[in-house]
Amino acid sequence: MTRIMEELYQFEQALQRMTDTTMMLENVISELMQENNALRQEQERLLSQSQQGATMEEFKPQKSSQMMMDLYEQGFHICNEAYGKRMQAGDHCLFCEAMLERLTEGM
Repeated sequence: MTRIMEELYQFEQALQRMTDTTMMLENVISELMQENNALRQEQERLLSQSQQGATMEEFKPQKSSQMMMDLYEQGFHICNEAYGKRMQAGDHCLFCEAMLERLTEGM
């Protein structure tokens, strides 16, 4: 009888670990879905901007520098190390900031 109780206890522990893991995975999936939706919206916004027709006049060096600054302010890397990747809120990148410094010197 003791063995059955011990096996039942071990089964309950395993079931609890699986439940905990399932709940953790549900949270991760939820966060990923939210991030995915935000990225899809950003992609749609950028696509619609690009489809509005960009003339060569818009891509003068000063305009390009301003676009890079805007991207960084929106939370995207502009450095060679991680170009285009989203930064976490409040993060700063020394590589990006060095790039911004070089861009502003050229303006």
